[in-house]
Amino acid sequence: MDRWAVPVFRAQRRNAALAGQRQNSCVCHMEELLGLIISESCCSEKLGEGLLQFRSPAGDFSSKILLCEAFGLISEDESSAAHCLRKVRNSAAHFDQRGRGFDVLFDSPQTVQQIAVLFEIMNLKLTSTEPEQIRARFVTATRFLTTRLVLRVAEARRATPPRSHQEAAKVARARLKDTEIRRMIAAAENDGRDGNPEQLFELMTASFEALRAATEGQLMSSEPEHSGGTEPCATPNGGPTAPVANPGSTKGPPSVS
Repeated sequence: MDRWAVPVFRAQRRNAALAGQRQNSCVCHMEELLGLIISESCCSEKLGEGLLQFRSPAGDFSSKILLCEAFGLISEDESSAAHCLRKVRNSAAHFDQRGRGFDVLFDSPQTVQQIAVLFEIMNLKLTSTEPEQIRARFVTATRFLTTRLVLRVAEARRATPPRSHQEAAKVARARLKDTEIRRMIAAAENDGRDGNPEQLFELMTASFEALRAATEGQLMSSEPEHSGGTEPCATPNGGPTAPVANPGSTKGPPSVS
């Protein structure tokens, strides 16, 4: 079974059970899915768990949304929809401090406005102003978004850690085997081991300068070489190029008296 199959199956099963649960369960499940996306995209499960700990970079709902969008794990509209749900959840928490919670949440104009934004992002329509109807549509929109995030979990892939300097050097030596450059590097390395690193430093400096020059040359070659109303035209027998009038120029060739 694939690495992600178990968390995806768990997410699907929980999503199917959301219809009869409180709205807060829907939002908590959304945060759990975002955590799964992050965890399954890390280099290791241990690193992913560390990110999701309290007061860690992905320790709260907002941070999970930001990290997922920043690293291309979810789309912009999915991020916007998740932020709408987060705001609805926060509004419910304020109501809950007075012992009302989600019971009167959908009577709040501010919350209904957030839900309207969520519906627009999810390409849904809010056809009623009755709290019970808004509640039902809210759960439907949440389940749609949950399904999309389940697919994102399935798409997640472990990041590949960068190679160590030793591994990178080994690969470079294999590519340069039996070349003059490899022999120069080997001689400079031997001098460095003997306490004479000057040749190695000079070789590294020359390599950096060559790379910089090559980069600058590529940048210059990408810039237009000619401006105005003339373009180069090759002359017969490989002679020097001569300017000819640009078809889009209004100026004609110079007159001959």
